[in-house]
Amino acid sequence: MEVKLNNILFENKIIGVIGTINNVINSIDKKTKFEVVKNYDNTYGLSVEEYLKTIMFSNYCNTNNYQKKIQDSIKIVGLTKNYLLKKIASLSQTEYRLVMLGASLLSNPDLLVFDDFFNCFDTKNIKNILKLLNKLVERYNKSIVIISNDVEFIYTFTKEVIVYKNKKVILSGTVENVFEENRNLLLKNGIAVPKSVIFTDKVKKLKKVKLNYHKDIRDLIKDIYKKV
Repeated sequence: MEVKLNNILFENKIIGVIGTINNVINSIDKKTKFEVVKNYDNTYGLSVEEYLKTIMFSNYCNTNNYQKKIQDSIKIVGLTKNYLLKKIASLSQTEYRLVMLGASLLSNPDLLVFDDFFNCFDTKNIKNILKLLNKLVERYNKSIVIISNDVEFIYTFTKEVIVYKNKKVILSGTVENVFEENRNLLLKNGIAVPKSVIFTDKVKKLKKVKLNYHKDIRDLIKDIYKKV
């Protein structure tokens, strides 16, 4: 389904946002059904199944055949049915957040909103979860917004970005265009620029060589060895 965020249309894709959760929620078109994926919820020692059942009934989801919906939500996020019997308190941080993602799918939203969801993960787990999100986009036609003020994360792991300053969008487009071609505008508005972009610009200026921009610092180092 087509989603409109601050009059910017997108459909079945992942978009990064530099800004706040309020920027995003206030910008979502009223016709769009969305869920904010929780980082934390007070689970009172519940099992995973008990928690998901509570979410379904308290949020007025369609509870017909609720057991199958709960099982499906766990399966989609890559967890087995055995997790339904586990206490949430016993889960790892990654497992816990996957359960939170599963809970957000119970209402079958058009749009999933992640607010600083990835801040506790290492690179390996980030990549694994992003693979899962891409599956949600491709197989289940979901649109996804990832909110983070960590420009390194947004530049490295997303393809498109919307940048807010206060309540206004100041830039939007591919991460390459936003971060590599609009550095001065970002800095003028107090928004950081990825370190690899800054470093590449300095080398270009000092050594008078044509370096490419690289998101992976290892690729940047290889490029420097070749050209400097």
